[in-house]
Amino acid sequence: GRIWYGEMANALRSIIDDALSKGVTSSELLLTTPGGNVYEAIDVIAELKRLPNLKIITGSNGQTIFIFFYST
Repeated sequence: GRIWYGEMANALRSIIDDALSKGVTSSELLLTTPGGNVYEAIDVIAELKRLPNLKIITGSNGQTIFIFFYST
């Protein structure tokens, strides 16, 4: 869905907290989004950075998040 401010990062935080507490050491994300709020996307990046060995597959406007992980 769209990346609306205050929604996606909060939802991801709970999912990532759970994954990390279970000892997840790698993950894969299929990222598709028609766009949304750039500030929320920045918060999403911060949450996703917490995941070790994250692989992102995208084919949408989620390129902003994707590019961050492959340009740093």
